Amino acid sequence: MGGYSTFKPDDLSDAQFLHQRVQFHPDSTVLTVTTVETGARQEAYFLVRNPQGFVTVYACEYSTGPAYAHDPHNFGWRDPWGEAHGIPYQHCPEALLDRLSPLPPEVDAAAAGEARAQLQAWDDAMNAHNEALLTARAAQRPEPPADQAPRLTTRDHWTRVLNDADPFHAHRAWRAAAWENARRHAPPRLLTVDGPAATPT
Repeated sequence: MGGYSTFKPDDLSDAQFLHQRVQFHPDSTVLTVTTVETGARQEAYFLVRNPQGFVTVYACEYSTGPAYAHDPHNFGWRDPWGEAHGIPYQHCPEALLDRLSPLPPEVDAAAAGEARAQLQAWDDAMNAHNEALLTARAAQRPEPPADQAPRLTTRDHWTRVLNDADPFHAHRAWRAAAWENARRHAPPRLLTVDGPAATPT
């Protein structure tokens, strides 16, 4: 994931500037850019329609102000991550979530359910193994043998099964987390600019 810094003119809002600078597929259309101040960091959300007409969301972290003394740049951002990549930013406004394209049904719901159960079991086993390691080290006892840790090949197998049964499982997980976060927390301060209004003249 790349990072960029440059100078932002005062007459452009953060959302307008990001709309102009952040690049997506040439045939994609940025419908809306919304910036969110969460208190801990500044996040930007891009509602994007891809060449196939599917509307999805991308997000990135950005910063204002110089990164160090005498830095001529006053604005920086990271490459946006799409919801299909499990982006860590969960403060997407409900107004954007409402505009996302609906996801197609799972190809094989039973297989997807089994894969999720097996992946959860793998995660539980790995957490238990790591906890046993920490406990042994704290008590200065022999550590559990490394070959007792859950095998990554097992996790990879069930991940492939899940991808085959539900190619949109990552979208579902991210959207569920984003919706839960939107319902639990008061909306942060937003600044939104729709695509046409943000186009440079």
